[in-house]
Formats: sequence, structure tokens, C-alpha cells
Amino acid sequence: HDNTSCDTVFLLFCNSEHPEARGILSYANGEKHPISTPDDLKNLDFTKKIPILCSQTTENLELFAKIKKNLKNLCTNAIFFDTICSVTENRQTEAMKIAEQSDVMIVVGDRSSANSNRLYELCKNMCPNTQFIESTAGLITDFPDNAKSVGITAGASTPDGIITEVINKMEK
Repeated sequence: HDNTSCDTVFLLFCNSEHPEARGILSYANGEKHPISTPDDLKNLDFTKKIPILCSQTTENLELFAKIKKNLKNLCTNAIFFDTICSVTENRQTEAMKIAEQSDVMIVVGDRSSANSNRLYELCKNMCPNTQFIESTAGLITDFPDNAKSVGITAGASTPDGIITEVINKMEK
């Protein structure tokens, strides 16, 4: 159909409080909305509008896919840009595989890091016995008796030295 008489509406899958999201939204002209769940789309009117969906680079790829699918069902002329960082995507995928095969999972990262928090959420879904620590000081090594394997992952901004300390403590 003829899109020339349609306005665009910018949708950003994000944590609206994150500095990256605030920055992106500040540059978007016209109608714009932060989206954090597929349900957020239900409250929006896309009549005579072309939605453009992007994502904060550290968001959950699976949830982005659900939002994209829901938007496709609501609006046939939507435009999508997969702006999730490929390194983030790969790290999330690998962390979930490790967590699924582990009895205990340890996520090392800064509590204020969106990337580290996302890794923790994803791992916790795969392995209920998941710890989120910022350093070896937070590590709880009193694992359940039946725990035979421990997986470790870290947020993208976690310094190598902290990761090494955690691995060394675990090896002891």
C-alpha cells in the first residue's frame, strides 16, 4: 500500500533509564516510545503509522524476537533493525548453554551493568542456583551436595583480573 501518507513512530526495546537508551531516544525525532515487553505494544496506535523498531545493544535477543513477532502481527509495514551487539548476543547464547549444563552458575559483573544483569537473568532461568557477584568477596562456595559442575560467565565490562580471581578461587 502507499506509505507516503504515513508518519513513522520510533520504538526502542530498552531499559528506558539506561544512558544508552536515553541518548538514542533523545536523537529520535517525532513520536517515540521505549518498549520493555511485548505487552507494551498493546497500548500504542499504529493507524497510518510506520513503526521502526530498534534495540538497546545489550538487550535480550529472545525478548526482542517476541516483540518483533508481536509487532509484525499488529502492523504489516513495520521496519526492524537488529541493533543488539553480536558480542552481547553470542555471550548470552553461550552463557545460557553453560548454565543449562551446570548445577551452579556464577555471573561476574557490576550490578549497575545492564549487560551483566541480563546475563544473570538468562542464566537464572536455566540454572536456578545462579549467583551474581561483583568480586570474589561475594562468592558463596557452599554449594549443594549434589552439585558436580559450576559454570562461570562475566559481563562484557568485567575486568579480566576479577574474572581470573574468581576462577582461581573456584579452582582452590
